[in-house]
Amino acid sequence: MLARIENCESCMTRTIAAFSVLLLLSACATSPARIAASDSEIQRLETSKWNPSSLGSREAFLALFADDFVSVEYGSDVQGGVHRKTRADVFSAPPLPPAEFELSDWRFIHADPHVFIVSYRVKGISFPWEAYATSVWVHREGRWQTVFYQASTAK
Repeated sequence: MLARIENCESCMTRTIAAFSVLLLLSACATSPARIAASDSEIQRLETSKWNPSSLGSREAFLALFADDFVSVEYGSDVQGGVHRKTRADVFSAPPLPPAEFELSDWRFIHADPHVFIVSYRVKGISFPWEAYATSVWVHREGRWQTVFYQASTAK
């Protein structure tokens, strides 16, 4: 009888230890709650794209864009139509001159814990231009990156 009680205590100890390990592993696992960003975090990241010098380096700026990034954007002639460009197309072009923008009227769609769609109004401060911009952000390899961007002239 005594051997049976000791055996039972041993089983209980192993069960508690196994349960503790499972609990610890589940707490360390990546879950939607652990990777979900707030609207303000995505807004901060999106805003930094309009002021790249705030990031400190070109590498930090480029890290905001996924390798498979696609943009539908205007060429230098805003009246001339749009172009679809890859990340390589966008970042191999000469940089635009510095400009100031006001970003407002933010809207966020939480498509998935890994995906944000953000839309907002852009107003040129240093030149007359107004548009609605939309970016799609995804969480990959531990960081948020833009995979799609488009701007359309506002009325």
